[in-house]
Amino acid sequence: MAHQNMIKGKYAKFLLDEFPDKKRGIDLINSSGCRRCHSIGGKGNTLSVSLDSSVENITVEEIALAIEKPNEFMPDFNFTSEQITYIINGLFNLSFANKDAKKDFTQVVHLGTKKSNTFSKKCGNCHKMISSLRGPVGGGYVAPNLSGLFSPYYPREIDGKKWDSKLLEKWLKNPRQLSSNALMPVIELSDGEIAEIIETIGE
Repeated sequence: MAHQNMIKGKYAKFLLDEFPDKKRGIDLINSSGCRRCHSIGGKGNTLSVSLDSSVENITVEEIALAIEKPNEFMPDFNFTSEQITYIINGLFNLSFANKDAKKDFTQVVHLGTKKSNTFSKKCGNCHKMISSLRGPVGGGYVAPNLSGLFSPYYPREIDGKKWDSKLLEKWLKNPRQLSSNALMPVIELSDGEIAEIIETIGE
């Protein structure tokens, strides 16, 4: 029992001050937008589990498996085993460096409540996301996962700007207004439907 949840070998290199794995891992955490759903090192959204709590409560092997084989509403980044090792080193470094930070708790998860809504009807064939208002919505894999779209941690910008409700409204009316090469078709949406989609994605 004394060695339960002990961090082993390649996952413990974050303890070495000059070892580059933790920096590579932190860079991957930032570029992949992990904080758009998770709290890491006391920073991030609370749409899904706090990874600061996870590093204390589950084994490193379980964390690695969750990254390698993500659940339905987590994007599959197709990380290599080497990249997963970097990410775990970065995760431990950030979480333990902020061990005294206030713990963020996951917002209410709406299990089994995939009720009819405009996002699911009009966007869900291509997109999916975790909404703080409605829980998991949509089921598409062919277009970006929109979880945390309006947060500072979302990894993709539009025309050099972070997404917000005004940009999204413009995009929903005609994506070509913002990007001449947009793949998304123009979808007929009433003003009320646009407002509901924006509310579902949330601030």
